Amino acid sequence: MDSDLASALKQLKKSSFLHGPFWENHKPGNWWQSRIVSSVQNVDEWRDDRGLHPLASGNVNKLADQKRTADEVIRVLRNALAHGNVIYLDQEFRENSSKRMIYMAFLSRYEETEEQRAISETYRLVLTDEEEFLKFVKCWASWIGRLGDDGVVSEAA
Repeated sequence: MDSDLASALKQLKKSSFLHGPFWENHKPGNWWQSRIVSSVQNVDEWRDDRGLHPLASGNVNKLADQKRTADEVIRVLRNALAHGNVIYLDQEFRENSSKRMIYMAFLSRYEETEEQRAISETYRLVLTDEEEFLKFVKCWASWIGRLGDDGVVSEAA
C-alpha cells in the first residue's frame, strides 16, 4: 500500500503548479517555464522553440499563462538541483558575477526528437526569483512534513 506521501506526489500530476496543495495559503509569485533548444552555455544566446529568447519574449512563458502541472515544474527543479544546472541571473536576466543575483534559472535536459537527442541541446527551463524559490522550499517542506509516512520514507532516509 502506498504511503500518504506517495499518493500525494502522484496527485501532483493532476494539479496545477500555481494551485498545488503545497502552497497552502500562500500565493505564488512570478514563475516562468520554457524550453531552450539551443546551447545553454551563453544566456544571451538562449532560444526557445519559436526562435526567441525565452526570458525576453514577454509574458508568454509565465506559468500564470500556462497550464503546467506541479509534477512538470517540480521535475525540472529536482533535475536541475540534482545535476547542478542552476544559473544565477541579475535583474536583466544576465549571468553577471559583478551584479546581485535576482533570478534562478533551473535547467533540465530534455530531448524530444532524435535530432535533439543527437545534439543534446534541448533543456526545460524554470525560472523564478530567489525569494519566490525560498517561499516554495518552505511551503514544500511544510507540506511534506504534514503527510503521513508508512515508515518507508523514514527508513530510506
